[in-house]
Order: sequence, then C-alpha cells, then structure tokens
Amino acid sequence: MIALKLLSLPLSNAVVERVFSIINLIKTKIRNRMKVQTLEALLLIRIYFSNHNICCCRNFLITEKMYDLFNYSIYDNKEENKRRYQLMILKKL
Repeated sequence: MIALKLLSLPLSNAVVERVFSIINLIKTKIRNRMKVQTLEALLLIRIYFSNHNICCCRNFLITEKMYDLFNYSIYDNKEENKRRYQLMILKKL
C-alpha cells in the first residue's frame, strides 16, 4: 500500500509549474475579474492546442452565437443579469 502511494507521487513539479505559468499568461492584472470557469476553459483550450500543434488564432472561425455568448454576463454573477441574458438568447433562437 505504501509503495503504491509512493509510486503515484510525481517525480518533479514541472507539470504543475507549467500550468501555473500558463495561468499567469491568461489571467493578468487587466483580466482579473475572470470567472474560474472561464479561466479553466481557456487553460484547457491552450493546453489542448499546444499538445496538438494547433495555432488557434489564424484559422478559427467565430460564429454569431459565440459573439452573443461573449458579453458582460461572463463577468457578472448576479441573478438579474443572468435572467436578462437568458431571455436575450431565447429571443434569438
């Protein structure tokens, strides 16, 4: 049992340090109001694109729905704004 626990420990902190480094690139002083879910999504996208040698900026097509989802409500967590945003999306569907 002890051997399994010891063998499951990482040999170095390189992976963790790399993740924190990427987080520091994403979440800057200017972007400090970002929700945890947004930060997590951006982190996963960046790691996925890096692992698959995909350049995200050149060939990525943004849809109208993506533009609609990217608004003030991603920064504000108040129920009133959530309801207003949901109604706006429902009207567009």
